[in-house]
Amino acid sequence: MTENASIKIDKLILENDERFGDGLYVEAKLDPTGLRKVWDLLKKVGFKKIIPINHAHITIIYSRRAPNKTFNPTPINGKVEPSHFEILGGNRGNPYVLVLVVKSTTLTKKHKEYMKEYQLRYDYREYKPHLTVVYDIARLLPGLKLKSPKAKKSAENMFNLLIKDMPKQINILKEDVSVLKIKDKR
Repeated sequence: MTENASIKIDKLILENDERFGDGLYVEAKLDPTGLRKVWDLLKKVGFKKIIPINHAHITIIYSRRAPNKTFNPTPINGKVEPSHFEILGGNRGNPYVLVLVVKSTTLTKKHKEYMKEYQLRYDYREYKPHLTVVYDIARLLPGLKLKSPKAKKSAENMFNLLIKDMPKQINILKEDVSVLKIKDKR
């Protein structure tokens, strides 16, 4: 191979991965058996407007910046441990969402590796692995004053009473990679 051809190949390798020109979204899918236990518990205590279980996922990467080179996902296996509930969002006209925050060294490590390897930019302040349970908590609890930190914390404490009945661990099955769409939910 000539030196000129080698330089052109190196340049191609270093260019952004054009498949993800609008950004990159990577999510972890979990074992449906463990998810079913979570969803059944939420329904048992009266949750009526939770997201469909087939939409359940944990975001690993949400970056409007394209990868700096061809994106090659690596195999994933591990577990997540339900930790606590939080109410997130409510900014820029977005609804407040109820999420189940999980502990997972596997997902945190994967997030950091992808961010560094592909020079991505996470579009949120911090990476917090979580399952979104309700996309608009105000529909579940009308009248709750979520702009009040005290009311928000009180609601989170109420939901956290369910943690003791959650499965201790849920297996991570696979990763799905797609082009970021602005309407994608976290």
